[in-house]
Amino acid sequence: MTISAGYWDTKSITQRFCISSRTLFRWMERENNPFPAPCMQAAGSANRWRIEDVLAWEASEMDTQAA
Repeated sequence: MTISAGYWDTKSITQRFCISSRTLFRWMERENNPFPAPCMQAAGSANRWRIEDVLAWEASEMDTQAA
């Protein structure tokens, strides 16, 4: 079963890609294929990303690296 609905927080994403939170935010600043911005964010609260946005970015990133 593939999870494609719902939200992931920063910790879930950093664990998925084995990266630090700083690297995640660097990816968001890239010119080519930037990581999507969180859909929910608030000061002092966890950021949340739509799972489908992250999966779409991941597929795009794989295509970019394969080229």
